[in-house]
Amino acid sequence: MLQVSAVVAVCCYGALPFLVMFPDPSAPRLHFWTAALVVLMSLASWSLLFWWFPVLQDTRKALGAGNRGRLIARTLESTAISCVVIVHALMAYIILQAGVTS
Repeated sequence: MLQVSAVVAVCCYGALPFLVMFPDPSAPRLHFWTAALVVLMSLASWSLLFWWFPVLQDTRKALGAGNRGRLIARTLESTAISCVVIVHALMAYIILQAGVTS
């Protein structure tokens, strides 16, 4: 899921300048500040995820190898990955919506 999110992010990053400047820079399909907000949310989700993984590893060590510890660690990891996937799915939706409707 993270690899798919990374591919979507790279594709969306490439589409943003096109939508900001097309068809005319004075009348873009996606306004500059909207595009900047989308990129900021994407980068924030990646940085949060990379910050979260060392915390998750420490949590796994503290909880031990029991079933309860694995369940809690797996739940936290799934939540973090799901957040990144949701952010990039919404990012792709915003960009596709701007490209199709304008």
